[in-house]
Amino acid sequence: MRRKAVARERAGLQNEKRTRGVGLSAASRVRRGVFMSTLARRAAAPVFTIAMLSSAALIFMVQPLFARLTTPLLGGSPAVWNTAMVFFQTALLVGYAYAHLLTRLSNVRTQAIVHAVVLGLAALALPLHVTGLLGPPSSTSPQVWLMGALALSVGAPYAAACATAPLLQAWYARTGRGDAGDPYYLYAASNIGSLGGLLAYPLLAEPFLRLSQQQLGWSFGFGVVGALIILSGLVAVAAKGEALPKPIGVAAPIAWRERGLWMAAAAVPSALLLGATQHISTDVASAPFLWVVPLALYLITFVVAFSKTGARFAGMSRMLHPLALALLIFAFFEHGDWFWILGANLVCFFLSGLVCHYFLAERRPEAARLTEFYLFVSLGGALGGAATALLAPVVFNGIYEYPLALAAVALFLPRSGQVRYAGMGMGLAASAAAMLLPMALLYKFNPPYVALFCSAFGAAAGLICAGLLARHGDNPAERRLALGFFGVTLVFAAVMALFTVRPTLLFLEVTPEGGGETLTKLATLPGYVLGGLCLLTIMFVVHALMRKDAAERHPVTIAGGIGAGFCAMGLGLAVYGTSLTGAQLTLIATVVAAAGVIAAIGRPFLMAFVALAAFGVITLNEARGGTRIFQDRSFFGVLRVEDIPDPDPGAGNLRMLYHGTTIHGAQLTGEGNTQRPLTYYHPLTSLGEATARALRVHRPARLALIGLGSGATACLIWPGDELTIFEIDPTVVRLSTGPGAVFTYENECTPNSRVVLGDARLKISEEPSGRFDVVVVDAFSSDAIPAHLLTREAVATYRDKVGPTGAVILHLSNRNLALVFEASRVARELGLAAVWRTSDSVDAAGALGFGGLPATTMVLARTPEALAAMRFHNGAWCVPPQVEGAAWSDDYINIVRALWDHASGREDRATRDASRQCESPPGFLEANVMLEPAAQSQAGKAP
Repeated sequence: MRRKAVARERAGLQNEKRTRGVGLSAASRVRRGVFMSTLARRAAAPVFTIAMLSSAALIFMVQPLFARLTTPLLGGSPAVWNTAMVFFQTALLVGYAYAHLLTRLSNVRTQAIVHAVVLGLAALALPLHVTGLLGPPSSTSPQVWLMGALALSVGAPYAAACATAPLLQAWYARTGRGDAGDPYYLYAASNIGSLGGLLAYPLLAEPFLRLSQQQLGWSFGFGVVGALIILSGLVAVAAKGEALPKPIGVAAPIAWRERGLWMAAAAVPSALLLGATQHISTDVASAPFLWVVPLALYLITFVVAFSKTGARFAGMSRMLHPLALALLIFAFFEHGDWFWILGANLVCFFLSGLVCHYFLAERRPEAARLTEFYLFVSLGGALGGAATALLAPVVFNGIYEYPLALAAVALFLPRSGQVRYAGMGMGLAASAAAMLLPMALLYKFNPPYVALFCSAFGAAAGLICAGLLARHGDNPAERRLALGFFGVTLVFAAVMALFTVRPTLLFLEVTPEGGGETLTKLATLPGYVLGGLCLLTIMFVVHALMRKDAAERHPVTIAGGIGAGFCAMGLGLAVYGTSLTGAQLTLIATVVAAAGVIAAIGRPFLMAFVALAAFGVITLNEARGGTRIFQDRSFFGVLRVEDIPDPDPGAGNLRMLYHGTTIHGAQLTGEGNTQRPLTYYHPLTSLGEATARALRVHRPARLALIGLGSGATACLIWPGDELTIFEIDPTVVRLSTGPGAVFTYENECTPNSRVVLGDARLKISEEPSGRFDVVVVDAFSSDAIPAHLLTREAVATYRDKVGPTGAVILHLSNRNLALVFEASRVARELGLAAVWRTSDSVDAAGALGFGGLPATTMVLARTPEALAAMRFHNGAWCVPPQVEGAAWSDDYINIVRALWDHASGREDRATRDASRQCESPPGFLEANVMLEPAAQSQAGKAP
């Protein structure tokens, strides 16, 4: 018995030790779990931030990289970037929708596993490359080809990476950290990463890495980011903070109107982003340096609006926005200086983006609705981008969506209940709208007559305003002032009626001439009377509209505003007399409209209305000066044709071709004048002379023309010569060749020419070596030559397509880039002989004085002897200046350098020095040969 008791006691002790060990083991595991979850929560902030930053940087680095890969395939058009942006916004929407659905799964562990599988499948599309499954690019439907190429090449990894921002914020909300209830500040971190990746491409990747290295580097970065995302999921699982601050099922419901406002506030800045980018890059170059600047500002507005301290800048940005919009209106009017346009566009775009994104930030929902919020924001961004890049070119024949979006921004400004000088805002709004009338009248009447008509209308409107004030005055003093004003406007109306009936009282002489009338000299005393009455009317209207109760009297404010605006036109007539120009009247109208925008602060709908009126004034001004007979818009830009009548009945009209803001050709329509090359192609310009001299060396000659334009080059060649035209824009081909052509150079001078549709560099590379004697490169998009047509590889292709004695002629005229320097570097690296010349304008009788435009041209040949055979004049044609630096290549295009060399005057100084020291290369011969275009030889002169 004793032994059994001892055995039982020993067994009990062993069981107690075993139980105690088990208890200690469980407690240890609990402590270990608490430690791990605490460690995970502490590590969550840096891990999630690094993952967000790196993922966002990866996403935004691929955008300029892939657009850089595809731009040369589509003629260097700025629309490549806009179309690519629409794709990336759509892929972002897909990524956000996927993240929104994924967060509906039961726990973070399951979500992390699913996302890891998705990232792995997306990696199968790497390394990054342009797919060849769709064949060569299409000139007739380039958007479809580009969207398809983007989807097949980069769609899967990009969409998977885009899911990171909302997904990681949703995971972060479940970590149990103290700040998990408001993870929106991580969105600002994401945009900082986006900004870093975006700027890193033009500043670091593009200058120092070849394209193949950039592609491999991005593929490697995708793997690193994928690992960081999976690590973030593991941290979220280890933190064991599964519960959201409020479950989805009991979260506050959101009305569809609110969702619609989210989408609208995201769509407008997205549309502005593409509009500003196109506006900036159209006249310079389609290059990452210019693409990333608006996109970087766009991201900064997100960073500021969604940061924890960003709200402090909301009031200031909303106050500055109307001023920036007024500045941009002036930039649209004075569009000669590209840097002025650039600054005004970027400032207004930045403040407009802040206005819309502050609206979004102030309406963001609680964390439980986070992924839904981002889903609708991305949907709005995609719709705004698609409306600009895909829908607008189909609906509009001009760039009208940009001013519409600028006006729409005003709708997201807060409405102020107490608007100081509200009557002034309403009156200036009426003035801005009224300014459309004189701008329309300038189409048919000369400026002094338009100003005289406006003065009469202003007197009538002022009379109505004064009568209403006198009738409804609140106190005797106001009524006496109104009666005095009524008397002034009554006299004003009587004087204007007299001037209208007998204009010789105001103008000393009215001489009929050429179907119109010439006004000579404004009479001194009547001019003073007109100016004084206009000034008195403006002063009284301003006084009346500045009263606190003016806004409540709509008829008074509208009549007074219209009267003041029209009297400003009359004041211009009194100051300038018969020398008053349409540009001066347009300036007055622009000032009135810009003032109306500023005066409408606190009244969003009124500001939007005034902005539309202001852009209407600018649009009417741009269309003035001729009869517009054609305007169309395609993937490659806006083309318009205008006829300017010549007072000489025999000359016919001067027909002008514009691409964007730049003249791309002109032709006289009068009988016997249709074969006279004008603009850059006049025989006495550097481009016309170089083409004619190069063709004379070869009889018969075979000419390849890159860029058709109006087709004037066709009339520089001789009978028997062969012309092949490479043109990417089908609209240009319809305008200048075949039946129904608006410009008839090609039909009349070389009806048997061959037209090759497609990107010139790709198409000419398919031609046999030595196929041509002369290659003329004159492919511009507005004022910007596609940079991929001036690289070392491109010029080497042109060189290979001409024979040993052939010539490559580069048209380098540009308002913003130092293209002479860049072409000189290419010639140096390829070992080509080169001469260059900048010619002045050439006046031509019977063409409104419009003969040749200033042109800069460079001629390249394999040897100096080949150039000597073309007999260029010593002292006129010079060896281009030799400058340091690497030449442009397919892997290296430095737009910043070309901009700086031009803006700093470095190119001007170097070319002036080269001209002063101009010496002919060895073997050059001086000659004074009259160059005769094909039109003259066809008239009976043998070459």
